[in-house]
Order: sequence, then structure tokens, then C-alpha cells
Amino acid sequence: MPRAAAAAAEDAQQLILAGQESWKVLDLVSLQGLLAHRSGRWFDRMRLELRRTRDQPEIANAIFDGHLCATEFVLYGPTPYDEVIETAADLKATARRSGALRAAGFAAVLIGEAALLSGDLDLADRELTEAMDLHRDLGSPAGEALSMQRLAEVRIAQGAPEVATDLLQRALPLARASMVANHLMQRIFGTLVVAAPDPVQARIVVDRAESILGWDETCPFCAVMLAVPAAIACAEASDLDHAQRHLAVAEVSAVLWEGTSWLAALDEARAAVAAATGDAHEAAARFATAVTGFERAGQPLDADRCRQALVGVGG
Repeated sequence: MPRAAAAAAEDAQQLILAGQESWKVLDLVSLQGLLAHRSGRWFDRMRLELRRTRDQPEIANAIFDGHLCATEFVLYGPTPYDEVIETAADLKATARRSGALRAAGFAAVLIGEAALLSGDLDLADRELTEAMDLHRDLGSPAGEALSMQRLAEVRIAQGAPEVATDLLQRALPLARASMVANHLMQRIFGTLVVAAPDPVQARIVVDRAESILGWDETCPFCAVMLAVPAAIACAEASDLDHAQRHLAVAEVSAVLWEGTSWLAALDEARAAVAAATGDAHEAAARFATAVTGFERAGQPLDADRCRQALVGVGG
């Protein structure tokens, strides 16, 4: 099966080189990235893509957009964030020197994402702002939308959710216009839920997401990025039926993220639902497990949030 998957992914690469682009082709490129991650050769793959796009810049958007999901496995998996940042910085410098600006933008986003998750908000702010501006100049709606979504997370962490919401509202039409809307829309709406000022408004955002997202704007991997905050928002709004429904979606998606910190996020969602049902013991146990998972992953901001929630349920 892995051999057949690799062959299909290589076929997709040839289609892109021939000028064909569609979400189906990009999903096969994503498969190529996932296979490279599985074999421990993801960064080697990115160096190869850099060389290809340097010589054929017209295919750069398709290539790097196609690696969106695989990148998340790198970010939420066991690779230490300082290693991700160091390697991505080297990739970025090489891309800048060779004039492969789309690759440089991709690397800047990766640095910013790793910095955000590891709690270095200043570095995340600089890199994601640079990435946002560069992708805008290059006419890459997917890269710009992703940069804005991650920058919105930085603003939330900095205590400016209103600024985050503005960034996300601007990112939505860019994401929808891109070839990877099925990967971007869910995470943007997930962050909009988190940025909402209160549980009632967060619950409204969940309804908005459900009413807007079409069948072709969902991804089984990226579903967890909306389902987790949606389950928490519904639980905090005392809408237990919908909280359970979104939690079920998150659980199905999380199976695909085995070995990543999305399992800690799933425990956080389970804890919120348990707290809403009045099961303080289960909520405390789940929040404690989430704290441990986020700490193990090197995500201090997420660990602190769950630690505060643990205190709130008497843990």
C-alpha cells in the first residue's frame, strides 16, 4: 500500500509539472508529503521542492499548497520546535539566496507556527507578518490566508482577540478562493470560535461555520481543528447535544493524528464536555491528561490554558 501511495503521489507531481492543478491533484501532493514525514524525510522533501520551484517558479504555489497537511504533522508531532525552527530558517535562507520566494514564504510560516506553538510570540509575530506580506506580494491566497490565521492565534495569545477576528475575517475569502479551501476553512473557523468574546458568540460562530462549509471544504485531517473548539464552545454554552456531536467528529479525526499533540487537544475537549455535564472528576482527569500531553509536546501556552481550567474544576 505505501508503494502504491507513493506512485500515485509521484503521478500528481508530474501533473503539476505539466500545468494541471485541482484540489484532487493537491491532495495527492499532500499524500506525498505525509509519506515523506512517515519515513523521516520531510525536510529532505522540502529541499527537493525548493530546487524544483527555483527552476520552475510557476508551479510553486501548487507544490507548497499541497504540503499543507503534512506540515501540520511536523508541527504537532515529536520533532522538537527548536529543531523545526532551525531547519526551516536554513530552508528560508537558501530559498532567499536562490530567489525562490514562495519557498521562503512557506519556510517563514513554518518558523512562525513552530514559534507560536512553543510560546515564542515575538518570533512568531515577526515571521508570520513577513510571511503574510510576502504571500500577498506573490499572489498566493492560500499562503496569505494561512499566515493570517496563525497570526490571529498570536494576537489571541497577546490578548487582542478583536484584532485576531479582523485578520480571520479577511482570511476567509482568501482561503475560499484558494485550491486548498478544504484545509484552510476549518482551521480559520476554529480560530474564530476561540477569538469570540464570550460563549454565546462562540456558539454563534460554530453555527456560522456549519452553515457555510460545503462538502468540498472539509478535510478529515483538518476537521479536528474546528471540531475541538466547536465542542468546547458548545459545552461552555450548555448545548450538550451539539457538544457531543462535535466531540465525536474530533474523535474520528484525532485517530488520523496518532502520535501528535492533537490528542491532548482532544482530551481538553472531552474535559470541557465532562465539566458541562457536571462530572468534575472526569473533567479534572481529562484536563490533567491534556496538560501532560501539551507539556510533552513543548506547547506551554496550551498547557497553561488547561492548567487554569483544571483549577477551575477543582483539580
